[in-house]
Amino acid sequence: MNHDQTNDFLLEIGTEELPPKQINILATALAKNLKENLQELSLVHGEVKTFSSPRRLAVLISNLKSKQEDQPIEIRGPSVKIAFDPTGNPTIAAIKFAATCGIAVEDLKRIEDKKGAVLFYKTIRAGRKTIDLLPEAITHSIKKLPIKRAMRWGENLGPFVRPLHWIVALFGAKTIDLEIFGVKASNKTFGHRFHCPQELLVSEPSEHENLLKEKGFVIADSFKRQQEIRQQITSLTIDDVAIIPEDLLDEVTNLVEWPVALMGVFNERFLKIPKEALITTLKNHQRCFPICDESGELLPRFVMISNIKSSLPTQVIEGNERVIQARFTDAQYFYQKDLKQDLINNLDSLKSVTFQDGLGSLYDKTQRLKTIASFIATKIDIDITTVERASELSKCDLVTSMVREFPELQGIMGYYYALKNENLVIAAAIKEQYLPAFSQDKIPSTKAGAALALADRIDNLIGLFAINKIPTSDKDPFSLRRAANGILRIILEKNLELDLKEIIEKSCLTYKDIIKNKDEIVAKALDFIYE
Repeated sequence: MNHDQTNDFLLEIGTEELPPKQINILATALAKNLKENLQELSLVHGEVKTFSSPRRLAVLISNLKSKQEDQPIEIRGPSVKIAFDPTGNPTIAAIKFAATCGIAVEDLKRIEDKKGAVLFYKTIRAGRKTIDLLPEAITHSIKKLPIKRAMRWGENLGPFVRPLHWIVALFGAKTIDLEIFGVKASNKTFGHRFHCPQELLVSEPSEHENLLKEKGFVIADSFKRQQEIRQQITSLTIDDVAIIPEDLLDEVTNLVEWPVALMGVFNERFLKIPKEALITTLKNHQRCFPICDESGELLPRFVMISNIKSSLPTQVIEGNERVIQARFTDAQYFYQKDLKQDLINNLDSLKSVTFQDGLGSLYDKTQRLKTIASFIATKIDIDITTVERASELSKCDLVTSMVREFPELQGIMGYYYALKNENLVIAAAIKEQYLPAFSQDKIPSTKAGAALALADRIDNLIGLFAINKIPTSDKDPFSLRRAANGILRIILEKNLELDLKEIIEKSCLTYKDIIKNKDEIVAKALDFIYE
């Protein structure tokens, strides 16, 4: 065989529906594991391409060498003095060395080095065929995948992310001899669960993507599938603007193999509900894309992405509309119920909600926020009464029906409920206390919002440090690093002249009996923030 001969290599793992948020991670890891294993085997290859969908993870490696390079082997043995006794007969050392090399003692060479003559063995180990090396490389790559919660199935098969249904493992036109989790590799893949449930024969790796698209109703390249979804949404909403959050687009891409965008509508009466509640319901609960007009006002329409090209699309649309109608009706009921009382009336209810074990209730937290935020207000020249009122109301929406149903609306619903009988500055501060929510997020626009956001983060930090919930190198369950970044961003970007040490000391005092070693906590918290 010509050493320079190459073939394309394809591995496809067919499974039950995979968790959508893990698919990209698993596909990338599979390609990385295979590349590392091939490198260890000294197998040179060309481009590596990943494919993934709800039911498959695949890697195509082009121009993979058909055989390892021959490897020169040189092994130094014991010195001649040790290898032979005074009468010239081989000792145990020589016999063992020869056995290791797989030849007779008399066939070993002798070479001179600084220490004198030593036994020496030199040969060329013929490179092994790639097709014989691939089964172990594949098995190792699959079993090393970063699976959060593995499953077992059948006669104790697994563990793997989901039950396995098929494996395609091809090197050129040849099927690789491989069995994993009770499934034998073949050249048979499967298309879309409904449009093409029968097997499809892959004659060679490079045909795989086209075969699935032309006959299987599967766009296997997740990037192309995502582009297709984006393009379909855009063409459905020509005069308007679809809200396409990247995280939702990623998730929907990993929920479908053959995307079909459809337009649904809902009753205009629901537009009286705060638009964030409607958007959250469409996005997080129904995986649909909301639509706005050019001025950003929500319209009573949405785009859904179906995983099937239905002959009766109106039925698919009506089904989605019914579910959304029911969810919006619930949201409307919760909103109207919450509006029946003033936000401040919820303050007492916070006494029965634990903030964190060992750190009291949300009511206790509110009192601490009031102290810290007011202290910050005196330093940055804003009205203390406004900040005190915003602090008092800051957590009152957490016990409303709406936020209990949609926790991601904390602060936002507080803003809408406060507008009923508080001024706009107070309402805005309630909404802005959670900003920035992630690294690239905006910071509070108002000084009152900044004071409350700083107080909230500093209180979290000090309280959790006090009960020794300090993040370790890889674990940060309370997102304290994000809180520390938020503190620095707000102070620097809003150009606030604040003494952070002074505020942290003030925060420690609000924890009265809980914090005994104030100076130690202050030092640790400052180190953590500046780190």
